[in-house]
Amino acid sequence: ESSASSESSASSESSASSESSASSESSASSESSASTESTASTESTASTESTASTESTASTESTASTESSASTESSESSTSSESSISSDSNSSSSCPSSSSFPSMSLNSSVTPKNYGNNVVQIPCCGSDFQLEFTTSSQADLYVAFVDNGGFPTTKLILESQFGVVSGRNSLRTGRYSSPVKRDISKRQAEFKQSYAKYQYINGVLFVYKNGVFVISTTVVGIPIKKLYFAPLQYMASVFDGKITCL
Repeated sequence: ESSASSESSASSESSASSESSASSESSASSESSASTESTASTESTASTESTASTESTASTESTASTESSASTESSESSTSSESSISSDSNSSSSCPSSSSFPSMSLNSSVTPKNYGNNVVQIPCCGSDFQLEFTTSSQADLYVAFVDNGGFPTTKLILESQFGVVSGRNSLRTGRYSSPVKRDISKRQAEFKQSYAKYQYINGVLFVYKNGVFVISTTVVGIPIKKLYFAPLQYMASVFDGKITCL
């Protein structure tokens, strides 16, 4: 589109230049003819005026051509600048440095570890990122790291057990299997709250609980693009969520 705009601009100005030149030549020709008719007895004088008129026309064409060329270059430069600015703007908007995600209410009261539609898309253009959130849960929270296909999937997933209640933290890579519904105790478990931070850098996932490093693992064969959340059982919530691209 930028190229088409430059060519259109150049064509318009070139057309104007041609019309200007044609007008100058027509005027010069008329003047030369009139001069010849009025001084028919002096052929050398008419010849001199005709030559002067021709030189004037050539000068006019040269000037118009120079202006047309300069205008075309200026238009191309302007169009190129606008295209560059637009590209930078688009790049910035499609690859944000950070983004927040809304609070989630998680329910595994009937189906254990019920990931459901509790999904967050990672917006980063590169692979490295940092995930932060606070959770209030009646059981340990699980975070599943998967590719862009999401759940359900037959591909490898990385699953993190975040020990909000038990204090145990683990990382496991394996195949996803759909959970089976079962009777879960109806007792009222106490809600416990923790701050979680995950950093994925150069293929290694680091986990922090309440600002303290707890576990890490090397990730192989999983291009992480989506996250899913679920408590092992009962209820939980995730809030103040933020993803930062590293």
